Formats: sequence, C-alpha cells, structure tokens
Amino acid sequence: MLNCEVLVAFIEEKINAFAAAHPEETFCAFAIDGQLLCLNTEFFFEEKLHYYTETASDEFRPFYEADGFREQLWKNPGDWKYQGFAHLTEEAGLDKVAYYEYLDMSPEEQRASEYTFAMQQVLDELNQRGAFKNLNCAPSFTAFLVNRAENE
Repeated sequence: MLNCEVLVAFIEEKINAFAAAHPEETFCAFAIDGQLLCLNTEFFFEEKLHYYTETASDEFRPFYEADGFREQLWKNPGDWKYQGFAHLTEEAGLDKVAYYEYLDMSPEEQRASEYTFAMQQVLDELNQRGAFKNLNCAPSFTAFLVNRAENE
C-alpha cells in the first residue's frame, strides 16, 4: 500500500521549498488532489470568484450566483493558482496500483477504502507536524484531501 512515512516527508519537503519561493503570498488552502499537491492564495481565490460572478454570461450566471458556489470554488483545486505545485510519485511513497484501483471504485467503496484512510492519515500527520508553519497562512487556512466520491 502507500508508504505514509515517505509520503509525509516528501510533501513536507515540497511545502517548505514552495513556502521559501513564495514568501509574499498568503495561502488559504492546501489539498491533495489525486497525485497533485495544490495550494491557493486568498488573492487568487477572490479574483477567481469575482471573475465567475461578475463576468459570467447570462447563461451561467445563475450557477455562479447560487448558494454554495463560493464553497464549491474553495474546494475545487482545478480553479486554484498552484494546482499541481508538486506531484506524488512512487518514489515519494505513492502506490500507483492502489491509487488506480481507488479511481475505479464506486463512490461508496472510495469513502471506505484503505487508500482514502491512508491518505487521510498522511494529511493528519502533516497537520500534527506543523508542515504548513512556513507558509504565510490566512486565519481561514484549511488543508484537505479531495474526495472523488463527494463529486459524484
């Protein structure tokens, strides 16, 4: 399965290197999205929200102005500034076979899978170690695992 200890060390190293390269930015969120490590800034989030809500065509405006859109955008690393600032690999502790098996599971199976459990442990360990301490984090900063099953 996944080598959680190696994954945590790899991710922590990537976060620290990224923090050193981006000291002027204030980050609001971190996500593990499949094999991608993702970060977003407060400024980029607000810019993207403005773009969707203020420049949307009439056809899409109701979707972007609907209740819950702000939270959807917040939790969608596909709209983040630094989607994939680093990639998880087998050398970094990722078990690609387990990952691809996870992708083929039903939403119910994904929620209860060993893969989801292991990746949540990785995220919990990152939080316990203070892995985000070198980032300039907003008070609202959050770190989470993108759950494919929730998008079904």
